[in-house]
Amino acid sequence: ECHIVFHCEEKYHWVFANNPHVDQCMSSPLMRETVDAFDTQINLEDATEYSPLAKTHAAVDVFAAVAGIKLSNNKTLYSPPPSVVEKVKRRFPKTTRRVGISLTSNSVIRNYPYKLFLEVIGALMKNNIQVVLLGKSATGVKSQPLFIDLSGEKPTLSWEESFAFMKTCDLVLGPDSGAIHFAGAMGVPSLGLFGSFLAELRIPSQPATKAIQATGKCAPCFHHGRKHVDFPPNGPCALTGQCEVLASITPQQVATKIFEMIGVTS
Repeated sequence: ECHIVFHCEEKYHWVFANNPHVDQCMSSPLMRETVDAFDTQINLEDATEYSPLAKTHAAVDVFAAVAGIKLSNNKTLYSPPPSVVEKVKRRFPKTTRRVGISLTSNSVIRNYPYKLFLEVIGALMKNNIQVVLLGKSATGVKSQPLFIDLSGEKPTLSWEESFAFMKTCDLVLGPDSGAIHFAGAMGVPSLGLFGSFLAELRIPSQPATKAIQATGKCAPCFHHGRKHVDFPPNGPCALTGQCEVLASITPQQVATKIFEMIGVTS
């Protein structure tokens, strides 16, 4: 038995608020006497970015290895407070099929090209499926019956409300990003688009999450795009400004897979 405390930015404390295994969250700055009071400190920052295990092991297992523990079950779980889910349901009543879309990840190399996303969105709306953009998309397009950009809604949704909103979706679509991982952890059907990383290493513990895995001579490159180097210097992506392997996934492939997953005949 142990006392578990997470140190992270305050804006992320809500993630652990309802986790029965986490006793406390702390924000910076941490005083030396606070740190010294713990028996063990485990640094998970950049664990998957710099560990060689990340090329052969599932991300959850990499975190466990860094923490020095062995998991009997590596399934990810997150349960938003029911009251928050009900709040977003009342604010955004659902009248038809709904697909939430996260347009970006925190690394350019993992992003599906915007112009291709637009074609996917068009195909969904053509089939009377409401599209809701998640995260900081900021399109400036006003809400309409089949299209909502949450970043433009006032009052602005909190992080917790934004992720709880996914519980109202029939499916969540996105690149290898927090959106599909949270959706999968909540049991919401989700579809991830993968190129520079292998889906089998990123989402094996999320049964609700499916993937379209792009293939190519330079993939998977396992490039994280840190230190202002968005793409491998000598690769084709450095010339075009997008992951060319990921861009080979057609909008038709994506739309067809979505229709299949939510039971819609196009």
